[in-house]
Amino acid sequence: NLDYSFRQAGFVVALMTGCQMVGQLLGGYLGDRFDKRLLCCLCMLGHATGLALVAYAENPLMVVGFALFHGLGWGTR
Repeated sequence: NLDYSFRQAGFVVALMTGCQMVGQLLGGYLGDRFDKRLLCCLCMLGHATGLALVAYAENPLMVVGFALFHGLGWGTR
């Protein structure tokens, strides 16, 4: 239990959403230049990394890492 306030949880959701927007732009750029199957696999690794971070989170920095990895992976796919 990390005892997050609504404000802190809102920050994590906003950060993840911002990363998804950046990931969509990045995904369009990379999708035109590289194999889409490879990109999809890399995005799934990003999801897995983010979910592992949030599942075993012991401090707020790990939750921020989740938002970054999961948001970028979700947006890029």
